[in-house]
Amino acid sequence: MRLVKYFFFFCLIFSFSLFAQTKVEANVADESAYSNQIHPVDPAPLLEQYYKRNGIDPNKEIPRALLKTSAWNFKVGDTKTFKLADLSPSGVTYSSAFTCRAVGNYCYIFVEDSVWTVKVDQNAVDSVRIAFDSKTPANKAKGIYQTDTEVFGNPPNVDNDPKIIILIHNIKDGFTGSGGYVAGYFSSSDETGSNGNTPSEIYHLDAYPLNLKKASGLQLGMSTTAHEFQHMIHYNYIKGATTFFNEGFSLAAEIINGYAIENQSGYVNETNRSLTTWRALSDANVTNDYSRAARFFLYVYEQFGSTFFTKYLAQQADGISAINSVLTSMGSTRKFQRIVADWFMANMVNNKSVRSEWGYTYPNLLYPVARIHTNPNLNYDDNLAGFGVQYITFNSGKSLTIKFNDKQNYGIEIKAIKYGSGAPVVEDVIAGSNYSVLDFGTVYSKVTFAVYFTSDLLSLTATIPYSYTVTGTASSSTQVVSYDTKEPLGIINFPAGDSVAVVFNGVSGSRLDSIRVAVRTLSTINGGLYKFNSAFNSDVTKPIGSTLLASLSGVGKIYNATPYPVPWNNWCKIDLRSKNIDASNAFVAEFLVEGTYTAGSSTGPNRVMFTYQPSSNSLSYSTSSSGSRRWFNFYVDKDAVSDSFYTYLIRAYVTIGTVGVEGPVEILPSAFTLDQNYPNPFN
Repeated sequence: MRLVKYFFFFCLIFSFSLFAQTKVEANVADESAYSNQIHPVDPAPLLEQYYKRNGIDPNKEIPRALLKTSAWNFKVGDTKTFKLADLSPSGVTYSSAFTCRAVGNYCYIFVEDSVWTVKVDQNAVDSVRIAFDSKTPANKAKGIYQTDTEVFGNPPNVDNDPKIIILIHNIKDGFTGSGGYVAGYFSSSDETGSNGNTPSEIYHLDAYPLNLKKASGLQLGMSTTAHEFQHMIHYNYIKGATTFFNEGFSLAAEIINGYAIENQSGYVNETNRSLTTWRALSDANVTNDYSRAARFFLYVYEQFGSTFFTKYLAQQADGISAINSVLTSMGSTRKFQRIVADWFMANMVNNKSVRSEWGYTYPNLLYPVARIHTNPNLNYDDNLAGFGVQYITFNSGKSLTIKFNDKQNYGIEIKAIKYGSGAPVVEDVIAGSNYSVLDFGTVYSKVTFAVYFTSDLLSLTATIPYSYTVTGTASSSTQVVSYDTKEPLGIINFPAGDSVAVVFNGVSGSRLDSIRVAVRTLSTINGGLYKFNSAFNSDVTKPIGSTLLASLSGVGKIYNATPYPVPWNNWCKIDLRSKNIDASNAFVAEFLVEGTYTAGSSTGPNRVMFTYQPSSNSLSYSTSSSGSRRWFNFYVDKDAVSDSFYTYLIRAYVTIGTVGVEGPVEILPSAFTLDQNYPNPFN
């Protein structure tokens, strides 16, 4: 099943100071991944509960007497009653009337009569037909059906009709105007007829709150369709498939059809977890498993092409041994263990010029979040997950020497990635031996160690203890913690009472030196500093924890007419050295929206500048369509898939030791950073 997460579409009209004053319609996505606003959810647990509640065995054998012997041959205007699953907490099977509204090359599209014209019109139906039959973002001459079948194989055909029945209806899932809803699903109970329908190939697509009349809603619905149709195909070849492989193939189907990759923040913040393990669907962190599977099978797709998926399913075998069998049949000398190790390197190096196996073609992938050490003098004990990886970064100091201890001689692998002015340099590190980077701090400004274990001698869930000892020369420095990399485009004209914020990763052993913020006018801008609420990632609505500094204010220095100067020059720096604020842990810098912004006024109320970037850890406290005030991560509804999320130009400077040398080092974004690629509706 498709795990779809924390997503909500609605429109606001913002006034932007984008060179000239314009009105821009912006989609507001993800009322933060941590809110309780409208968002699609995984249908799998709801279907499981429905089966148990109604005594349905979705995998029972099909009596041959129930099987059709000829095609449906539906025509537009035909009516039919279908049995549907009520997925709400006490729901039962019910019947509803449908009318066929389109017949495609590969599908019949039926729309529930009760939603026709109210929620779904002919344009929406035709758009679904076109996406399924003949056109995807990846190929303007090939639809989801043809793409999925060419890559993964054939769907089942229990009704003697090659066309898939797509039922568009208001999926009953307990949705009451807020919270989660099911965007679409495939159920094997439609294949077996255990739900009361004639055994058929049926796909269910939501009509509310999923809005198929809008491009954004259609995008979400069809990405879900690409995912769920792969599940239907997978079911035809392997029943009871391992979740990691079944879900991973469906996540790959989204990418292969041209929809964006699953939100990668879950994986990049949890790399030290065994690759193929899968949490219970009731576990909120199962989102990380989907994120990890998407990343791995994107890599497999780029390395081995679509043939890999075709051959895997054709052999009707499951698991790691099936992967190795496919690789052998393709003439590859690489096996699963080696591929996983190369994948670990590709995620951090992502540069095919270093080695073809160590990079991606897919753009703008988030880098894994490493454990960062700023003082190269320490002893550290750790545990490594089998088929997991831990990245360890040193970004401050000189003449580093490190020794890894494989405590139980399991055979951990270690590679050093040295970053300087050119492409990264990768070297092997041997456990038990000293490894030195004497030109660390001069030729190389950063060194990252990838520590991983991919031996098949232990269980995939094994834990491998190891440690490392590091010596070197500590350096005093001021580091910038910054997530904006582009020039500002303007301001968002939020009303007074709102606020904007950036969440910063902590830097071990550091103190806050200053906050620097790009502003529009010459007026004062006010805010505060707060500890980051670590529970924010678990549906807590406020990222702001206890107060670090209640009053934070700065003043603009230079007012700029349009077009804006490059580089931007109206930065205000707020000196915090006397405040002695610990910056070791994640913290939030928030600035208030005060007064009414007046375009063209140099002395009017101030605003923080923003830009578009592929990902963002900037947050806005504003009013939702329902009237409630919440934290949002905004993105603009536009065609440029790589630059969509609003990023506020707020930077933090931290001091390590006594300041002697200023050396800016970029720190990776915080754990909740949204994925980079609009318009993926699952981000």
